[in-house]
Amino acid sequence: MQSLWKEEVASPMKQEDKRADHYWSTPISLPRIMETLVIMPYRQDKAQGNEIKLSLEGWKNNCKFDYHFAVIGEFNEDLKEEFPWVDFIYCKTKEEVEDQYNPHLDIQHKMEVGMEMFGDRYDGFIEMLDDAYAVRPFNLEDIQCVHYHKLPFIDEKFAPKSFWVYDKWKTRKLLNDNGFPQIDYTAHIPVYYEFKKLKEIWDRFNMRNESYVLEDLYFNYFKHDEEKADTDILIGIWNKRSREENIKQVYDNHNIKFVCNGFLGHSKELENDITKLIEIKKIEKNEIH
Repeated sequence: MQSLWKEEVASPMKQEDKRADHYWSTPISLPRIMETLVIMPYRQDKAQGNEIKLSLEGWKNNCKFDYHFAVIGEFNEDLKEEFPWVDFIYCKTKEEVEDQYNPHLDIQHKMEVGMEMFGDRYDGFIEMLDDAYAVRPFNLEDIQCVHYHKLPFIDEKFAPKSFWVYDKWKTRKLLNDNGFPQIDYTAHIPVYYEFKKLKEIWDRFNMRNESYVLEDLYFNYFKHDEEKADTDILIGIWNKRSREENIKQVYDNHNIKFVCNGFLGHSKELENDITKLIEIKKIEKNEIH
């Protein structure tokens, strides 16, 4: 498979000549090809508590297929020692390039860096989130099965309230203006993307400079079959009040394989809950082996 990004982004194999480039800072190692590539766009100073550590630990203990895991962004160096199986790739934020910060645009920027580095070696990749945690064993099919909500998009009058709300509305408007479906695919869960399809929407909608809610744009543009979608394997903690009740559902409902949290849902108590769930799986895994 040929690289899809050679013209737009400098090749990582020429790191020594690109030290002044905003997109690249340090050389990276290129390990052997595994079955599936996983990319986690990351920015340390926007993270909460131990989210990334719990996310990586949960993945390692519960993933049932071969993978190569890459964290792309800015991170504490001690993570490299704690998680030696992860390929940590340093990449400056979009903010430093254009003197402004939009989380969606920054994520798109880091994903494009990942696509340039790995696009000629894989057909696609899983985007993993630092605030999503695997709490039960999962297969590749669990992630390739698209997740969605049958909820209306946000009304235009609410669009200016936050970057996320605005980009949600902006994505809906783009889909509507171009005659595409408008289903809400934002489930805050690992998502699988194909490189060739991403290249198509990247070029058509200028995604190097325009921010969108990628799941909504990608799956509506390619008109994914709703009948194959599934949301039963995820539960979200969106505020501290719902934590105790929702964690109880995780124990009661064995179909739930991922827990995620929003900014307002994060707490030390939630981290303790996730740690306990991960430890249970680790003990069971050791007993099986």
